[in-house]
Amino acid sequence: MKVAPGLQPMSDIIPGFEAVTFSGLFASVGTPPDVIKILNLTINAELKKGSFSPAVEDVGAEPNGGTPEEFRQFVSQQYDQWKKIIADTGVTP
Repeated sequence: MKVAPGLQPMSDIIPGFEAVTFSGLFASVGTPPDVIKILNLTINAELKKGSFSPAVEDVGAEPNGGTPEEFRQFVSQQYDQWKKIIADTGVTP
């Protein structure tokens, strides 16, 4: 890990452990598909140029691009994963 070299990953201590943080852009329901397409193309182009990669990497994050569908699937997978962990462990607010 760039931000904490020498720090042992949790997955070394707890086999199979994985927790990630992520950020992304969400649009309101009903946003026209052409607007989403333009935003996605623009953001991916900036990511390829590396315009803000240093700022993102400085906090230990990895800039990624992709399609709206890939992001939708990722968010859905994260939701399902944590929903199960919460149910299995009995975590309550």
